[in-house]
Amino acid sequence: MSKSGKSIEEIMLICKNKYDDVIEEYLNFLVENELGFFCMEEELKMFPSVSLEWDSPYIFTNAIIDINKDFDYSSIVTQINEMSIKFIQVRCFHEWSLNELAKIISLFDNTISSVELLIPFNDGFTKGNILEFESI
Repeated sequence: MSKSGKSIEEIMLICKNKYDDVIEEYLNFLVENELGFFCMEEELKMFPSVSLEWDSPYIFTNAIIDINKDFDYSSIVTQINEMSIKFIQVRCFHEWSLNELAKIISLFDNTISSVELLIPFNDGFTKGNILEFESI
């Protein structure tokens, strides 16, 4: 029985048994790495509920920037850097070269934890130059 009150079998049925192997693999991983364990249903009452609230020292933790070719992104990047925003999603609606994208990314300071790029498909992007870009 899980904290949600569902057994493993019930969870697998919810997924129409389509992901049984994945669910079992995941549960085995949790047990083998001592990140979780199985217990009897009556033992579940001994575990208090865990608060899902969390605090952040930052006013904002995430930002989404929509850019196009005519966008002046230097101003918004400056504001994001000043606010110490940690997670950025950049959405591009036109084709951009990796050099152009690298130029934008290089404007962010090194306190950013993650930059996610959503870009249109581009035949010019190869695995090699994307991996090269990844090291920026």
